[in-house]
Amino acid sequence: MKITRRGFLVGSGIGAASLAFPWGRHAWGQKRTSVTVAFPEAITSMEPQAGSPDRRTPMLVGYQYTGQVNHRGMLAAPPVRPCKDGYVNIQSGLAMIDRTAKMLGMPEIATDPRFTDPVEAAKSENADLFESAYLEWLSDKTMREAWEAAQNARLMSGPIYTFADVMADPNFHERGFWERIAHPDAGGWLFPGVPFTTFGAPKAPRRRAPRLGEHTDEVLRGLGYGPRKIATLRRQGVAA
Repeated sequence: MKITRRGFLVGSGIGAASLAFPWGRHAWGQKRTSVTVAFPEAITSMEPQAGSPDRRTPMLVGYQYTGQVNHRGMLAAPPVRPCKDGYVNIQSGLAMIDRTAKMLGMPEIATDPRFTDPVEAAKSENADLFESAYLEWLSDKTMREAWEAAQNARLMSGPIYTFADVMADPNFHERGFWERIAHPDAGGWLFPGVPFTTFGAPKAPRRRAPRLGEHTDEVLRGLGYGPRKIATLRRQGVAA
């Protein structure tokens, strides 16, 4: 079985939720019967914390600051294809050619040896012909329209969101995934929430990033420094 980074992260979320569930029942004295782990929420909230090169959290916040939408590069290979308003990821292949034919509204593809025979389908001219028909079908479909058509044909699929799309997606808002955190210098901005939800449990407020020197006294006192020594360190420019 192939283990992917995203599968590992989602599995970590499920594991954390499973461990927290019985503890939460005892701590809050409430009878909860379910925990949900949504794949996109787990990925969006956990990947940046795991050192992901995708930099989702800072780029999501950056989009709110600047309104700049990051664009995809030119190296997106199938099953990611362009459509009318962006890109979609639709799984396909010889094993699913009948479903793909249903989605495209071209049932003849499902019985055409150029697309069903492994040897014929691998020929560049047949692959190009199939791809041309696929892209033509996508050309007048929005991400949501193509996504729904693929789902109806029982093909794994999903839109490839920009950060603007992620922020506007109604599912994230309806589930209360985004959390607004106010900062005295930066203002209030939306941040990804936790990767799993326990129904009936109170949601702990997220803490903002500290200001420069905000906790200096607290940290130094914990290390055994007294007020005079802390004041000296500040005068010397050692502490903020």
